[in-house]
Amino acid sequence: DSARCMFVMNVRIDYRYDTYAPPGSGRGHGVILFGKERALFKNNHFVGWFANIYSVLSGYVSMKDNYFEYSNGHVTVNANYCFSENNTIYGRNEFNAGYPGSTYWRQQGGLYGSDHWYVANNTVQNLGTFNGVDGEAILAENPGMCYNYGKVIGSTTNSIAVTTFNAAYPLIDPAMRNNELYLVINQGVGLGQMKKVAGVAGASITIDSPWDIQPDTSSMWTLLTPNSEITIYKNSIRNSTTAISMYGNWIDGVAADNTSENCLGLLLPAGRNSKGVSSFNYFNRIARNTFKGVMIDKATEGSQGGISFATGRLDSAHGYREVFIYATEVRENIIAGDPARTPMWGSSINACIYYNAGGLYGFQ
Repeated sequence: DSARCMFVMNVRIDYRYDTYAPPGSGRGHGVILFGKERALFKNNHFVGWFANIYSVLSGYVSMKDNYFEYSNGHVTVNANYCFSENNTIYGRNEFNAGYPGSTYWRQQGGLYGSDHWYVANNTVQNLGTFNGVDGEAILAENPGMCYNYGKVIGSTTNSIAVTTFNAAYPLIDPAMRNNELYLVINQGVGLGQMKKVAGVAGASITIDSPWDIQPDTSSMWTLLTPNSEITIYKNSIRNSTTAISMYGNWIDGVAADNTSENCLGLLLPAGRNSKGVSSFNYFNRIARNTFKGVMIDKATEGSQGGISFATGRLDSAHGYREVFIYATEVRENIIAGDPARTPMWGSSINACIYYNAGGLYGFQ
């Protein structure tokens, strides 16, 4: 966890991508890296079944001018302030038999990142399993990084007193490793404010700066680590399950001037579950992108591409409580499908993992 100033440059890996490489074969990940901060991946050429990158650092990573060709996994850099530029990813999704002796479908995706991520001028193609899962060419998420949500029962200029919606999941103060804990008001007075947490004690949350608008008992709150200030710019994506997926907690982000062909397009999912967590997307801009064609499966059917906003109330109540997607600007995008094609999932859009019916689409 304390390693700093690491680099992987001008490295060539070349082994078979058409067959599973079992443990002990010496044919696994291209790079696995854990450390504190400051890493450089540049001018590498990785080809093979699992020839990609998995790294977790607190921050400051540059990944530029690399070539990846693989059948399994994804290029993951979990770090604040990561720059992913001018990389090429070619997925070998024709090799889809899964692991020997298992019904598990292999996972395959592209560039995966998180908070303060700049993703530009990358070329990504041929990603995803034929059963319609995974395959995000560009994905930002923080798995497990939503903690509690509930109602505000009182406030001061820099704190709130709270209750949680599920008593089985009381208010916690989670330990942070590679990010910082934030409090967001997601309903009522003060909606949209995001403040860094200074402390959690009992049923009270203190923030590190005064409220712009002080919440009251109409307000709701959630604790999370955000995917904030992500820029996805001028990437070219082809023949993959999903082009761009901003999988919750995307705040103050931009997706602009990207091109997607034969993919599901762009997805902003959000929602809550029965374990007392809530995720959302606020203050984002989607502009001047082009989404063309139909996502192809092995039966040569497809689902039309587009821009989708999917929210889910996956707890027992299912009722309205909070705002999941807010202040999102969508403008000057081009969406062109193929009306002659039959959707991959027939007439039922609910069978699609991403609820994408083509065009501009919202699902609740």
